[in-house]
Amino acid sequence: MAKNVKTNQCIQCKKMVCRTNPSYGNDIAIDMGSSNTIVSTRDLILINEPSLVAYNKIDQKVIAVGRKALEMYEKCTPEIEIIHPIIDGAITDNEMAEYLLKGLLKPLHFHSHLFAHRRRMVFCIPFGINRVERKAALECAKSIGAKKVKMIPAPLAIALGANIDIMQPSGYIIVNIGAGRTEIAAISFGEIIKCTSIKSSAGNVFNEKIVTHMQMHHNLKIGIRTAEEMKVLFGAAVENELENALEETPFVGKDLLTGLGKAQTIGFNDIAHALDNSIKIIEQAIVDMIASLPPEIIADIYRNGIYLAGGGASLRGLTKRISERTKTDVHVIDDPSNAAIKGARIALEKFDDFRFFIK
Repeated sequence: MAKNVKTNQCIQCKKMVCRTNPSYGNDIAIDMGSSNTIVSTRDLILINEPSLVAYNKIDQKVIAVGRKALEMYEKCTPEIEIIHPIIDGAITDNEMAEYLLKGLLKPLHFHSHLFAHRRRMVFCIPFGINRVERKAALECAKSIGAKKVKMIPAPLAIALGANIDIMQPSGYIIVNIGAGRTEIAAISFGEIIKCTSIKSSAGNVFNEKIVTHMQMHHNLKIGIRTAEEMKVLFGAAVENELENALEETPFVGKDLLTGLGKAQTIGFNDIAHALDNSIKIIEQAIVDMIASLPPEIIADIYRNGIYLAGGGASLRGLTKRISERTKTDVHVIDDPSNAAIKGARIALEKFDDFRFFIK
């Protein structure tokens, strides 16, 4: 690399990237989810951080975004508010969403005045959001100086990221279990022919169910961050089959009887029990989706199987459970949490002639 050329290191893969290289930052893809915001060029993921903003209500200033805001979550003083600008997969606080995106991009020098030559952006959004929510995403993209913005629905992006040839005359079902919502989409000939959006059963709800389970069955009050950690370590959709896969681990919370700290060991059965009703909702929604489709597409799905994506797709035993309920093969897409951004990157390469963007 030539001397005196400013460089930066990709946050995810630690590769050195050159700020003056046209392939770096000319076009970017963004997936702003309820849990994480992911920013990628055509070649690599630059940012993957929590969609959180720490706001000082007294000074009326944003003091942290992303991981730094997460570190303050449930631990900061009352004057510090931790804001979720994206709820149920849609931007609900435009101003904070812009602060989030600008704050995450700042270390990479994605300032508006430097973004003039970075003309194009693909923004991945849930299929089920309304026109107002789509407009909020568009305004957020333009706030960092994007000249041309196109939006791709998450189910199509996931199919592209999974290397599914969506133009084939064949039917597929994509189940995206995100943090804010679960979307179940039937795709044929490159079109989403039907999509169901469920807000009552998704990753954030899973965390709340774990919190409730620990209170009811162990008299232990835990925070959402601890519940998320439990879900990652012991996330399961079936009971009595996975308990030996990993030893039980103690987690510390507040004893509801004494008010003091207490350590409680939990395992797969605890989480599977906590999430059982939520998984039933997803199972039934998939069954209802299949039952509503024409016979020829159902035959395609029977041959192709059902594809799972999103963070919730990693729940142990989930594929088995859905397969038994639907009598259909179920596949977890490689790297399910990043499937949508991978598809958005593919769409970015076809920015001018890709016909599946949302109008």
